[in-house]
Amino acid sequence: AGDLVLRELAEVMRFTVRDTDVIARVGGDEFVLLLPDTGWQGAITLAERLRRHVDEGTFAGEQRIPLTISIGIALARGTDDVRAQDLLEEADRSLYRAKTGGRNRIGA
Repeated sequence: AGDLVLRELAEVMRFTVRDTDVIARVGGDEFVLLLPDTGWQGAITLAERLRRHVDEGTFAGEQRIPLTISIGIALARGTDDVRAQDLLEEADRSLYRAKTGGRNRIGA
């Protein structure tokens, strides 16, 4: 059921993001969304929309498994001198804050 849940979650993400955004799976159950030309408010708005879509859905086809997600946000402008690894680490710290505050949350 885990593989089916991941595929269905990816579909929810594709449905939620813009055509210019990029979705990448970076670990077992971890994904990165790259949101070009998006500031803090836009990232938080999209994260909340995604969190809500997942929370309202059921997954794994006939098994109808409820699912929640925690989201960590990090921001870099195109002019910022920041390494991709540093940005991922900041997103991971934000995710950790979201998870320690409970589940089904956004950390920024």
